[in-house]
This record gives sequence, C-alpha cells and structure tokens, in this order.
Amino acid sequence: MQLGLGTKPVSNEIIFTQGSFQTTGNPLDLVIQGNGFFQIHLSSGETAYTRAGQFQLDNNGNIVDSSGNMLEPQIAIPSGTQTITIATDGTVSVTLPNQTAAQVVGQIQLANFPNPAGLNGLGSNLYSPTDASGRPQSAYPAVRKEWEL
Repeated sequence: MQLGLGTKPVSNEIIFTQGSFQTTGNPLDLVIQGNGFFQIHLSSGETAYTRAGQFQLDNNGNIVDSSGNMLEPQIAIPSGTQTITIATDGTVSVTLPNQTAAQVVGQIQLANFPNPAGLNGLGSNLYSPTDASGRPQSAYPAVRKEWEL
C-alpha cells in the first residue's frame, strides 16, 4: 500500500486574454479589444486597474464602475443627453436637445503594463501595480459602444 500526500499549487496566474463579446443590454458596458486596463479612481485617492467594463452613470452623470468608483480620467455626461457615442479610440461624444452635432465630453484612456501577470489583485476585479508588473503606460483603447437614451 502506498500513501500519497496529494498536490499543492505552486502559484496562481491571472490570464488577461480577451474573451468573447456579448450583448448585455446595459448601455455603458464596454469591452477592450486587445490589451489594456480601464483606470478606476478609488475613494482612497489611488488608481486601480480593471478589464471589467460594466459602467453606469452616478447621480452627477459621472461614468462609474459597478461599485461607484469613477472612471479615470473623469467623464461626466451632461443632464438631458439624448445620445452617447463611444468611438473605437475612446472618444465619448453626446448629443443634447436641440443640437444636431455631437460634442466631445471626454476620452477613455487605458493603461498597459509590461507584465500584467505581476499585478496585485485587490478584489472586485481591481488590480494595483507592483514592481513585478511594471509601471502603467497610458494608451487609447479599442472599444466601441453606442446607445440612445
């Protein structure tokens, strides 16, 4: 008879590859095409990073994540907005009542890391940089979402 001691994991690795795109019905759900992370401003003043693109508007019209943390850089949608368009380069445009031309209200920026596997998990799909991940480098995204109110 032989008795084994089982196995134990040596390490965990988070894989940040792109998944399949799905229509969710939420007008501010975004996907990142390729590499990169959305930048999220935490209440502590720090910046966290996520690939989770479930966004919504807070009471002030700011684009926030599902926990109410603001997207960074901050983008506020004016009250009364009729349409919002997010172009593939992250440019956010709105159409207001009695206007035919859209106006730009901000641009979503992504952050890339030399080694995303080195990020520190904070929970709730949020990550912080470490020496192993390297410093974040800003980039413009490949996202797309259009909707009408």
